[in-house]
Amino acid sequence: MPNSHANLLSLSVEQLTGIGPQMALKLNRLGIYKIQDLLLHIPTRYEDRTRIYPISSLHHEMNVLICGQVEFTEITTGRRPTLVCRISDSSGFIQLRFFHFTPRQQQQLRIGTYISCFGEVRYGFTGLEIAHPEYQILSHPELCKTESTLTPVYPITEGLPQSKIRKAVQQALMYVQQNPSALPDYLPSPLLARLGFPDLAQSLTALHTPTQQPNSDEHPALKRLAFEELLSHHLSLRHTKIHTQSAAAPVLQADAQVLQQFLLDLPFQLTQAQQRVIAEVTEDCARSTPMLRLIQGDVGSGKTVVSAIATLLALCSQYQVAVMAPTELLAEQHLRNFQHWFKNFELQITFLSGQIKGK
Repeated sequence: MPNSHANLLSLSVEQLTGIGPQMALKLNRLGIYKIQDLLLHIPTRYEDRTRIYPISSLHHEMNVLICGQVEFTEITTGRRPTLVCRISDSSGFIQLRFFHFTPRQQQQLRIGTYISCFGEVRYGFTGLEIAHPEYQILSHPELCKTESTLTPVYPITEGLPQSKIRKAVQQALMYVQQNPSALPDYLPSPLLARLGFPDLAQSLTALHTPTQQPNSDEHPALKRLAFEELLSHHLSLRHTKIHTQSAAAPVLQADAQVLQQFLLDLPFQLTQAQQRVIAEVTEDCARSTPMLRLIQGDVGSGKTVVSAIATLLALCSQYQVAVMAPTELLAEQHLRNFQHWFKNFELQITFLSGQIKGK
């Protein structure tokens, strides 16, 4: 475990027991570099291993923990060999099926052996079965253990089993519980109390080791993390906006008569929404600070003519203009529109694309 006085934010995952350079590289592929990244790697779902189900109570598509004794094991032939093992408890029996197996597994699952296994129940050729369950050999049936909390299932990458990432997360949680100040909570306590949210350490503990299935709409820990993410995104955008507005930008203005000529030459009348957006863009461009604006609208709603008027503002202020499009097809469409709309203006309109060679 890492030094108790170390800052959690600066600690590499390699500080945790069992994580060497190779496993660290696999975690890096998931965007996990520091212990905090590991804590914020939230499970996608959970498995219930908190109770043992009687075999007779099983149904299709249940994910269950069961315990039983091996009745027989055999290798079936067909397109590929399959290891089939039938286990039973006092209530009934079920088959375990392994499409990929080793001689050692066949030896382990001999008649009379007690095992616990977890997996998804499916309909098979002869009834209910579990394909490739996780299993553990027991020396006595009473040694079948349940978990005290739900078992998290994490997003993983090739070569990184769930067991490894679970152990790493548990170490990180233990470190936070032993050193609460190592994980700073940026939401003030009065705000958390007003919204009914737990603090960050409590939220992460609840999501990594829940005692019941978290509901994505109602669980306070999930709502708290979502709120914090939206808040940080908002503050980041606001900071960027303030920083951008401190920069200087050229003032772009067009003579009212020129704008009127452009509008009269259009083969259509502008909608009220277009007129409103054009007025806002015109007002922004008349300032000496950069414009930050995103114009949204359905296909055919008239966004292109708004960009044409913004172009006219720059041209009238003695600047060149580049109008960019995400595809060459759309760029050609813009070219035709601009050539038509600006036909009565003394302008040179040039088409450039990625296929054009040279400078």
